[in-house]
Amino acid sequence: MTPDLATPSSLVGALVVAIAALSGVIVFLFKHYSRREDERRKHDEDVAKERTLWAVERARLEVDRDHMRAEIRAEFEERHRVVVSEHAKLLRESHDAARENEAAARREYAANIEVVAAKASEAADKIGGVIEKIYERFVLRRPH
Repeated sequence: MTPDLATPSSLVGALVVAIAALSGVIVFLFKHYSRREDERRKHDEDVAKERTLWAVERARLEVDRDHMRAEIRAEFEERHRVVVSEHAKLLRESHDAARENEAAARREYAANIEVVAAKASEAADKIGGVIEKIYERFVLRRPH
């Protein structure tokens, strides 16, 4: 006996239905993944736009920050310059006052030394006079 190579007609119908269902599934999956890919691309574009906006805002904020730093630095340097100049002025005035005080103290000391020297000279003259009187009285008039 020879095998019958003919396909039963009931299987052809089932095969056509299976191919149609498979093609339907393929079309559904293609559309589904195409839609997901479109949504992903749209989301990526939105994210890229948002990142661009963030980068622009960050750049603006960095410029503002740098500007603020420059302003604060300038204000600090100005205040520092004023404080340093005032400090230098106070030191100069204090040094000048100390010099004047030292000069006055030296003048006063010199005047005191002159007074002491004059009194010492006076006392030495008086002591010399007293010693001379003692000498004349006791040494020169000795009985022999």
